[in-house]
Amino acid sequence: TAFDHQSILITSVWMTEKTQCCPAEVKGICYYSLQDVSLGQFLRDSCFNLSLKCQNPNCKKSVLDHSLSFIHNDGLINITVEHMNDPLPPRPILTAGTSHVNSRSNERSSSPTGSSKDGDEKEKANSPIATWTYCMHCNKVVTPLIYISEDTWKFSFGKFMEVFFYNRTA
Repeated sequence: TAFDHQSILITSVWMTEKTQCCPAEVKGICYYSLQDVSLGQFLRDSCFNLSLKCQNPNCKKSVLDHSLSFIHNDGLINITVEHMNDPLPPRPILTAGTSHVNSRSNERSSSPTGSSKDGDEKEKANSPIATWTYCMHCNKVVTPLIYISEDTWKFSFGKFMEVFFYNRTA
């Protein structure tokens, strides 16, 4: 159909150490449809949700003990999540009428002590997502910390996969 070029077929598998925890799943994602989620929502719900448990009833490990792999043609994305001891610095914001960057001093990456569960959930949902590259050979961060934009947060997860697997120059 005319929409065939607006979808991608991927295989996903959850692993713990070198063991496959669940059967591989083949998923078809039609971009910006009910089958799709935003990139930010995927990261928040499937990668940063520490209460997420493995779908294998015999496995009681958290998302921190697993990796998630996506396979398409000859491409592979491996996602691992690690606990950070230090919180991220506050997200910079642009102030009206200026071109310099200020940081918001009251923005935190963790919830204040004693707040309600609803408040914690809202704060998690609105927490910024930062990206950087870490070199495993020299054990240091090798790119600047960059917070994803609202447009990146809303970008189709399926379309992100397509760009990753097919656009080698992006």
